[in-house]
Amino acid sequence: MYFLCQLIKFNLSQELMVQFYTATIESVITSSTKQDTHRLQCTIRMECLEVSWSDSEWQRVIFSDETRFCLGGDAQRIRVWRHRGQHQGGYGAATMAMKRDPLSINKAGSEFPLILGRDVSGVIMECGLDVSYFKPGDEVWAAVPPWKQGSLAEFVVLSANEVSHKPKSLSHVDAASLPYVAATAWSALVNTGGLNKDNSARKRQDVYALKCLCILILGGSGGVGTFAIQMLKSWGAHVTVTCSQNAERLVRGLGADDVVDYTAGPVEKKLQTLEKFDVILDNIGGETESWALGLLKPWCGAKYVTLVTPFLRNTDHLGIADGMMQTGVTIATKALKHLTKGVHYRWGFFAPSGRALDDISEMVDAGKIRAVIEEQFSFAQVPQAFEKVEKGHARGKTIVTVTREQEE
Repeated sequence: MYFLCQLIKFNLSQELMVQFYTATIESVITSSTKQDTHRLQCTIRMECLEVSWSDSEWQRVIFSDETRFCLGGDAQRIRVWRHRGQHQGGYGAATMAMKRDPLSINKAGSEFPLILGRDVSGVIMECGLDVSYFKPGDEVWAAVPPWKQGSLAEFVVLSANEVSHKPKSLSHVDAASLPYVAATAWSALVNTGGLNKDNSARKRQDVYALKCLCILILGGSGGVGTFAIQMLKSWGAHVTVTCSQNAERLVRGLGADDVVDYTAGPVEKKLQTLEKFDVILDNIGGETESWALGLLKPWCGAKYVTLVTPFLRNTDHLGIADGMMQTGVTIATKALKHLTKGVHYRWGFFAPSGRALDDISEMVDAGKIRAVIEEQFSFAQVPQAFEKVEKGHARGKTIVTVTREQEE
């Protein structure tokens, strides 16, 4: 595996500065023992990837005391300034460390150099001994789990159940913009919200009438929101979206039925004038849930699903055991509180799934979902790509191409 880490420098505050220097890492698996541990994994050569990362992996890099890089075989240390705050281990560091090394065998900081990036579209180079669904040369896409090394590299190793065949109608550039947001929206709306193509279009209202489900997406112009709009509309649901005025044209073009501008006054008052909803997907969090649950239809099985949860914050502050206990108490308390009002309160999480991407690939090839890309960068422009993503308010995905630069 070869990975080239370009110079990235962000002056985030007076107390916080991070520098990554060019590093080349080479890893060759030679022993049969190591081959056995990768029996169910595939090695994928990167064609394109989307610049996105979870807070846990980015903050883990920022708040590390010291990182060791291998530069041409010589071990050198690069000291990273650490902000003296509560999250000295990084946001989500406790949970990610447990997932990567549940028995705490590895030395602290052994995950470095940490490769960022979650989305990948490329070609399979090698397959493990027990992989039968894929073969070398297959064009695939995937969403890399946050506890694994990311996609901002020439090669990436994934489990076979995390990979899916790329939609035939999409180029690698377009395909790289979808897996992470698609898997997140699918997990929240299908696994947690209970929606599917059969129950979204028609819902029994009374003995004589049938009506489609009404879905509200809070923060609908982001990556998860733009994908969710298209998926729900392809299933026949009625979709309402909140976004800023300059994003209205985008979300309407993706199929949104009603659009509410949150910059033109209190958004909750405008939403209260509309028909109540069967499902709400909250991409914003904060004070939103204090009024959003009142927009659901009571005693009709309506669900509120939020993607902004305190799970990682709790495990960072309290440790794994106490943090998970506190999280369980929080979700149970909120669920019971709102259940007495006739609505269901749920948390949604990203869940990598090759099977979900299989279904999504069929929807893409059927023309029901399209990629929304704002800007494209070469691999040498990775620092500029991250600077753009850091500014926020994107109207599409930011893509980095890998192989085109190498061919030149």
